[in-house]
Amino acid sequence: MDEQVEDLYSVVNERRWTIDYVYDLTSKVHADLDGNGKADQTDYWGLVTSSVNDADGYMQGSLVSMVTRDEEGYPVLSVDEEKMADLVSRVYRLMWENEGCYAITGDGTNIQDTLAQDKALLATTRLSAVVSSLGDMESDYGILPYPLQDENQPAYGTRVQDAVSLWCVPIDAKDSDMSCAVMEALAAQSWRTTTPVYFDMALKSRYSRDPETSAMMDLIKDSVLINFESLYNESIGNPWFVLRTLMPQKKDNFASYWAGNKKVITKTMEKAMDKLKALD
Repeated sequence: MDEQVEDLYSVVNERRWTIDYVYDLTSKVHADLDGNGKADQTDYWGLVTSSVNDADGYMQGSLVSMVTRDEEGYPVLSVDEEKMADLVSRVYRLMWENEGCYAITGDGTNIQDTLAQDKALLATTRLSAVVSSLGDMESDYGILPYPLQDENQPAYGTRVQDAVSLWCVPIDAKDSDMSCAVMEALAAQSWRTTTPVYFDMALKSRYSRDPETSAMMDLIKDSVLINFESLYNESIGNPWFVLRTLMPQKKDNFASYWAGNKKVITKTMEKAMDKLKALD
């Protein structure tokens, strides 16, 4: 396929890289490569994505906030329902009202392979998949952040996959302060030694095909959004799973979804906060 695509790096830098822009770019890009008359992953697509894990990325990508703090400084549920309804509508349109999008109703672990095989114009994936799957790709590729919700958004946002490793200090630790100090020292040393090798030498050099992609890596890193509601999501009633719940079901009615879940999430979150307060 030979699409006429403008310089997407400039689109990102000019903050025109929005969900609607991606829709307009990909909506007419589709070719039945094997001639079987079926829309499947063997075709060529404008966008290949997952309606589960990759849908989560639009939450951070749109700088969604679902909590505020009470007078004691503890998180309480507080959702801009109009903004969330708009986000759900835009992502639904991108995935399910887009003839150029192939959305997988699974976690999409092999999506990057479709891109590596030159069967997609765009594909959502993780940076780790760039290292594992795209390094030996013959065609050139670029890396871009998740799109803005709209052009009024002040900055980009990037998700960190929630399946991360955590260190904990047991309640019977003889010197919890020392345990924390050691973990902090190890993390600091890793930041000084491991991070530069992985980020600067691997991602920004080995796996970036041009200086513009290298700059995009900096933008993506600088826009990482790690927030309470995504980190503690499964302990506070799963408020963060709005898109990964609705998109696989091909539903876009956020209002009814939230009306049916808000009370349970609020109560679950209150119980979690009671447990945190008890630790004091």
